[in-house]
Amino acid sequence: FYINTTFEKQAENIFLFAESKKVYKLKRVLINLLTIEAKDLLTRDAFERYKKVYLGQFIYALNNLESKAYLYGKYYHMGSSLFDVVDLLKEIAYEDILHELSSIEKKYISVLINKKA
Repeated sequence: FYINTTFEKQAENIFLFAESKKVYKLKRVLINLLTIEAKDLLTRDAFERYKKVYLGQFIYALNNLESKAYLYGKYYHMGSSLFDVVDLLKEIAYEDILHELSSIEKKYISVLINKKA
């Protein structure tokens, strides 16, 4: 099981990679989780913990020159500064996330299933 997130302007993606003998059941469970259950399961404490983890990963990425250059370009093209990220992260509220979770619909979810030849 692996999760990869990309948060680019107008191109936010969450990739879930998983193996299962019951692929279609896993698909149904994950789509249900993302479209219905997530807003009920996400607690304020879990949200605050994730913000701290995200901030920690961001700070850790600044230790690498290549990552720092990438992040600088990313935020520059979004009309922001690399150094504004901490303040922007503080502004995101739990209620903002609940609102965004309610906008996730099944029609926006793509599923790729690898079938062996």
